[in-house]
Amino acid sequence: MKKLLSLALVAMSIFVLSACGGGAKTPSEVAKAITEAMYNDGVKSTIKFYDMSEEEAKQMEQMAGLMDNKIKATVEEKKGFSGVTVSDEKIEGDKATVKATVKFGDGSEEVSEMNLVQKDGTWKVVKGNN
Repeated sequence: MKKLLSLALVAMSIFVLSACGGGAKTPSEVAKAITEAMYNDGVKSTIKFYDMSEEEAKQMEQMAGLMDNKIKATVEEKKGFSGVTVSDEKIEGDKATVKATVKFGDGSEEVSEMNLVQKDGTWKVVKGNN
């Protein structure tokens, strides 16, 4: 019985660690995550997804309030944020592009193309995309 419990705990630990992002995400997963974070949690929550210097990150953090206000106004005008889908992932070496389609409560959509770069095994969005 103790062996079975030990095996179950080891299996559960492996599952939890792998679910926590124990590897590089795909460009599509990163594009979806950054878009959902921006609309649900605000611009500051997206900084970790960008390929930029510390100075650029500080500047973005300082401008986050203004950007959040613009996003909130758009979401209110379009009757809420309904989600995001990603498509057309193209990877060429350490660069990738992905189309992100943001869906709003009024049925409208906004499509944008994101450029990403892979650094140290992690995909990051190239600054200036959104």
